[in-house]
Amino acid sequence: MTKTLLAKVASPIQATALNSDLDIVTQGFYQELIDVNEIALGVNKEYIMGLEGFPELERSILEDGMENPIIICQNTEEAWGHSSVGIIDPAAFEPKKLYLCLYGNQRLVIAKRFEFTHIGALIANTPFWAITLHHALI
Repeated sequence: MTKTLLAKVASPIQATALNSDLDIVTQGFYQELIDVNEIALGVNKEYIMGLEGFPELERSILEDGMENPIIICQNTEEAWGHSSVGIIDPAAFEPKKLYLCLYGNQRLVIAKRFEFTHIGALIANTPFWAITLHHALI
């Protein structure tokens, strides 16, 4: 049985950035339902669950749903390296997972804890686009 956690935000999410030629590029991203077992965490689960505010976020998501989708990219060692910079307790690289969670690790842990099978996600082409998407959502 499929149990999904979709975000309330409407698709597409428009993100605008400068490319390497300094041209302005706008890209639309659509929320997709992704199997939670195909997504690697960027931060250790135990660290996430100990964060201040985690119980309140968990309660909010279970009662009211998820506001924004998580942001993921293809799980590569390079992407993992970018994602772990400045992280206090990064998760180990999991090469068998298809995707890497760059933003929304707490929401992914909550989805897994409460046995959601799929979660709403925006798939970024690169960690750079993930940062751009994150800023478009906040």
